[in-house]
Amino acid sequence: MKKKFFVLTMMAMALSLSICAQSGDKQSVLWSYCDDGAIGEGVDAETPLSYEAVIFIPAEEMAPYEGKQITEIRAGLTGAATNLYPIISTKYGTNEISQDGVNGKSGWNKIKLDQPYTIGKSDLYVGYGCTGGPVIGFSEVFHPNGNMLSVGNHNWLDYAANGCCALNIRMKIEGTDLPFDVRLLSINKQKTTPGGDLTFKGSAMAMSPVQVKNFEVELSIDGKVVTTQTISSNSYLTNGSVSSFALTAKAPEEVREYTANVRVSAVNGQPDGVPANSSLDADLVVCDETYPRTVLVEEGTGCWCGWCVGGIVGVNYMNTLYPDQFVCIAVHSDDQMDVHENYGPIFSFFPKFPSAVVNRDSEYMIYPDQQELQTAYTKLNKSAIATLSADALVADDDFSYIVVKSSTHFAIDSDHEYRLAYVVVEDEVGPYLQTNYYAGGRNGAMGGFEKKSGQVVMTYDHVARGIYDSYYGVKGSVPAHITKGEEYSYTYKLNLPNNIQDKKNVKVVVLLINQMTGEIINAKRCTPVKDTSVSTLVPDACGDPMYYDLNGRQMSTPADGFQIIRHADGSASKVLVR
Repeated sequence: MKKKFFVLTMMAMALSLSICAQSGDKQSVLWSYCDDGAIGEGVDAETPLSYEAVIFIPAEEMAPYEGKQITEIRAGLTGAATNLYPIISTKYGTNEISQDGVNGKSGWNKIKLDQPYTIGKSDLYVGYGCTGGPVIGFSEVFHPNGNMLSVGNHNWLDYAANGCCALNIRMKIEGTDLPFDVRLLSINKQKTTPGGDLTFKGSAMAMSPVQVKNFEVELSIDGKVVTTQTISSNSYLTNGSVSSFALTAKAPEEVREYTANVRVSAVNGQPDGVPANSSLDADLVVCDETYPRTVLVEEGTGCWCGWCVGGIVGVNYMNTLYPDQFVCIAVHSDDQMDVHENYGPIFSFFPKFPSAVVNRDSEYMIYPDQQELQTAYTKLNKSAIATLSADALVADDDFSYIVVKSSTHFAIDSDHEYRLAYVVVEDEVGPYLQTNYYAGGRNGAMGGFEKKSGQVVMTYDHVARGIYDSYYGVKGSVPAHITKGEEYSYTYKLNLPNNIQDKKNVKVVVLLINQMTGEIINAKRCTPVKDTSVSTLVPDACGDPMYYDLNGRQMSTPADGFQIIRHADGSASKVLVR
């Protein structure tokens, strides 16, 4: 009997040691924004290119690791690469690590640092560089700081800004007394009726040097704690593993928009050691009525992309079925219709071509064929919290500017920021040569393209020519405080860009954008009509120019480097400021 008791006691002690950090012991953790699953599909490339892939880590998230050491970078690749080297830096676009590159393979690659890197008090950029084909691995987990990518020696572009999932990048941190940490990865937005049931579904990743048996999650609505629940697992969560959970509660009775917050408050009964990554906000809408919604698709495409004819067929199919409630904007890249200059941030939604995003909702990043477009439309076209109407007016047939009169009407009260954006699109653009990978039926049927040659002379519809006054919309175009049932009108004058081929084929698409989530709430496509009174509706453009970075974000003053200057007359130019 004593022997059995001794064995059980030793087992309990071993178990305790496995889930409790021992002060002074040297420990390690694999720190990342990605999950522990399979490495996702990489960035497309026709020929080998040089890449740099990094994640950004704010100083407050690194603070609990100050004085600890990074000893290894792990890179998840989708194919073979050469010159695979580590990147660690406290400054954007630079690298403080100098060591020779190695060959990389498909899967996880360990890059051991020649000299450990001691973590200080600054922000960090961590990742890798390499040369190869479509080799950059993406996870299935989103994080707003998890995806910065340079392709072909260009600047690092923030792909996460518009919903792309985290890169497969990990760093090994070693030291003593590492913090207990469970990072909150995701939480879904909610829309319900007054007093209705809420189910916030989320996911969290164990980032502790010990196994995690349970963690505590707290739900607040507009700063008031609603519920706290302990999430337990049948098996211990090891470093890098992900756990899903659901928090249930009742919605408030008042019809308006709220901010919900979910926070990991404890890990294994102890306070979470990295508060900076334990909390996420989510949009909560409580409404007793909704309005019809126009489904807005922004499609990444190009003449050079042989698969993109599938997107052309899918969009044409949807436009025929739903001419009024479905709107597509074709955003071209690296061809004669390229709009990177002022539509740049949208390309972060397109890890390959063709791709599309519906209503700028990262849950609906899709391949734009008939089936996926139809599925997204069916789910999204029935329920909007605001109406949007618009008219586009021109003074004469030879117009150089368009005046857009729009109005919005909300089903809720809200203090969240909304903006209107204006997209100029053109039909029948071209003719240009379109590459066609379905020629001769070699890849199956595709709306008649299987009967055409490998290079098709064609014109293009729904072509984005510019977005005003920026990708994020016009500040102040919707009031800061929104009252349910009130109608808000706004008039905007935009000058036509110089890339228009034929003014009679121009249309304007107005977008209503939630600035908290980035989501397009509703949209309206309108064809300009003649109205000789338009010159009296808004004053001529005047005032100082506005400055934007290459991601389309407005800056208060010009800074060193490339940027976009939008002049008072509506024209734009790309300049290098030194």
